[in-house]
Amino acid sequence: MKNKKDYDIPIDLINKYNKAIPRYTSYPTAPEWSEKFTNISAFESIKKDNENNDSKISLYVHIPFCWSLCFYCGCNVIPTRNKENSVKYLKYLEKEINLFSQNVNKNRIISQIHWGGGSPTYLCEKQIVQVFNMLKNNFDIDKDAEISIEIEPRTTTKAHLDTLKEIGFNRISMGIQDFSEKVQKTVNRIQTFEFTKDIIDYCRKLNFFSINTDLIYGLPYQNLKDFSKTLELINIINPDRIALFNFAYIPSVRPAQKKFSIESLPTPELKIELFKNAINNFIENGYVYIGLDHFAKPTDELYIAQKNKTLRRNFMGYTTKANTSLYAFGLTSISETKDSYIQNQKNLDAYYQDLDDDKLPVMRGLNLTKDDLIRKEIITNLTCNLEVSKKEISRKYQIDFDEYFKNELNDCKELENDGLIKIFDEKLIVEPKGQILIRNISAIWDLYLKKEGKKNLFSKTI
Repeated sequence: MKNKKDYDIPIDLINKYNKAIPRYTSYPTAPEWSEKFTNISAFESIKKDNENNDSKISLYVHIPFCWSLCFYCGCNVIPTRNKENSVKYLKYLEKEINLFSQNVNKNRIISQIHWGGGSPTYLCEKQIVQVFNMLKNNFDIDKDAEISIEIEPRTTTKAHLDTLKEIGFNRISMGIQDFSEKVQKTVNRIQTFEFTKDIIDYCRKLNFFSINTDLIYGLPYQNLKDFSKTLELINIINPDRIALFNFAYIPSVRPAQKKFSIESLPTPELKIELFKNAINNFIENGYVYIGLDHFAKPTDELYIAQKNKTLRRNFMGYTTKANTSLYAFGLTSISETKDSYIQNQKNLDAYYQDLDDDKLPVMRGLNLTKDDLIRKEIITNLTCNLEVSKKEISRKYQIDFDEYFKNELNDCKELENDGLIKIFDEKLIVEPKGQILIRNISAIWDLYLKKEGKKNLFSKTI
């Protein structure tokens, strides 16, 4: 198992590669998707995905509402305290699920469910049961399915947690971001350690299988001393998994970020130190650095899957559920079949109107070409399993890897000289230092990124 010295990457090397690069939740990335991909295109993709296909399915449900807006937030959320909004939304959500499920092979089993937002616990307990029943009534859920939910600790009650456990949820994920009082006040998210720990302790009392927490580095007024204190408190909580996200300051896209100034943000050098300090802390406390931004215990399924080269990544994050289609419901949600992406409307009125017209609420999507599929598999293997078998890619897609990717392999030489990867006759391997810069390694294989102006659409690596 790797130790923290393996990740001791020089600052000048990080600065060299600290560029605007996609996060590669998908390939091709979302800017390449087209609004010419319509409701009809989506039906065709789903139908094709279900022909002679008995493989398992993952489901995602998006609840966009929050009680209040966190100023750093990059998600598509609707802050409101009017509960009638959720009543209307659930009626349309049910219509979408019913409409979608009519095109799904009834022999396919659900192996994974995840609810995100927004904040799914914006819903009351009765509404949570209502939504879960929508899924049960339309799909066959495996008795051993992984069923997870993102909760907002400040608005989640013990009654919420009792209900979630009772109906079958077994994983809990929650945002923490930072325990510094100054940072919390600045980003409009006051969440004390004591309150958070009380919620987590109750989750453990209910025997949820896994508890995951999110942190963000690069927030306004973060410094090494205070963030180190946050890390110490995280160690006391002792979550099963930790996600450490890079804050992207894009006030032109996220107007709420104008609530604080760019001068309040950590300098690039400090931001890098915050990130490296967190990596060292997690490794010292027994976590394994999984990939882009996730850490897990050595006994966790994520680490075991990575060792077995079966780890995958989709719009729900890292997952052990390889070779599953992802069907997603609700505002802005994204479905992923073997060779397509389908994104729902981002505007609530447009979402409602499409469903009133008995159409899937599709905003845009993409059918992947053979080249897209090859590059997607390479990027997936890099970000998840930290290696690519040239022999396997050549066999699967009937290509000569070295010839097909002659230019990319030439570009990889600089990465190898900098100690980020190793190139062998039959495979490429990501070095520990390369994990920190895995987005840069992935970008080598991104044909679309070479287009002029594309890099302005993304946040920097660190």
